[in-house]
Amino acid sequence: MIEENKKENKTGLYIAIILIIMLSGFSIYNYLKYINKEVVTVNRVEKFPVSVKKAELKPIDVQIIQTGNILPVQSVMVFSKIPGKIIKKIVIEKGYPVKAGDVIAFLERDVVDAQLREAETGLISAKANLKQVEANLLVVENDKSRIESLYNQKAMAKQKLDHILAQYNMMQESVNLANAQIERAKAVIKQLNVLSENHTIKAPIDGIISKRFLDQGSMSSPGSPLVEIIDKSIVKIITTVTERDFPNIKKGIEAEIKVDAFPGKLFSGEITLISPSIDPLTRTGEIEIHINNEKGEISPGMFSRVKLKLGKTKKLVIPGEGINQVPGTGDYFVYIVQNNTAVMKNVEVGEFAGPYVEILAGIAAGDSVIIKGQTRVKDGSEVEIVK
Repeated sequence: MIEENKKENKTGLYIAIILIIMLSGFSIYNYLKYINKEVVTVNRVEKFPVSVKKAELKPIDVQIIQTGNILPVQSVMVFSKIPGKIIKKIVIEKGYPVKAGDVIAFLERDVVDAQLREAETGLISAKANLKQVEANLLVVENDKSRIESLYNQKAMAKQKLDHILAQYNMMQESVNLANAQIERAKAVIKQLNVLSENHTIKAPIDGIISKRFLDQGSMSSPGSPLVEIIDKSIVKIITTVTERDFPNIKKGIEAEIKVDAFPGKLFSGEITLISPSIDPLTRTGEIEIHINNEKGEISPGMFSRVKLKLGKTKKLVIPGEGINQVPGTGDYFVYIVQNNTAVMKNVEVGEFAGPYVEILAGIAAGDSVIIKGQTRVKDGSEVEIVK
């Protein structure tokens, strides 16, 4: 009985030892597996899938978009030529169209009219005096001829001849003086007519009365205009172009114009004037665009947007989706791929031309720019290029 108990105890011990060995082996196996897994995890580096597009020199449409206010091509302030006169009557009001020479207003002219009447009376008197003097000269001239004939026949004394010759010369001087008085009277009348004409204020150009500054009954003054006349048949936009684009600006280049007052409608114009110099402070040059406005739709003062198409030129471009901007700044950057690594490059951006962005500096033609997947990478990330 004791022998059997000993045998059973030995068998239980062996089983316990075997179980311990098996558990120990399983633990060692799991530990080694865990160590190997840590090594694999540490050694494995994640590669980000990205799509790229090479920066290239590409012919693109060069466009400039600017803004500006509509202005009249011709605008004239109309002043009275005669100061200190009461504006007796205003004929044409604000908003009315006028032609050059149309009467706008009359100044009071009683004094000048009286002077003109006096001068005209003086002219009549001078002409009557001339006729009288010429008649007297004719009488003296006949006497002179008769006495000269008698003197030649030695039937008249020399003293009598000298007397008639002196009288004849005096009458000629009287005729000359009467003619001078007539010319003087005519000059005074002409001057007074001009003065009288200046009391009538007329339009110097064709256009529309856009403003009126004085009322009927006001006093004319050289410093106060009566009205402003603008010509709306042609309007203009004055805007500026950067120094970089200025060499491409030429007279006659067409402009596409949008006016806020006419949404969805396009107007056309062309560059007519170009500043000969660049402003050294702003590095811009001024240009003037004229728009045919015969229908009078566009009014001066309206706001406009101008698009200038300067033709095609080769520029270094990348797809727009490859460009990134530093938040809160005007700085741009891209990621390019070098040796399967993402490299961040700061770039200077030019125009946004359709789906492309012009790159002025920072990368070169042929650089592979990441256009998809760049939101997951950073400078130095390993990447895998996929189509």
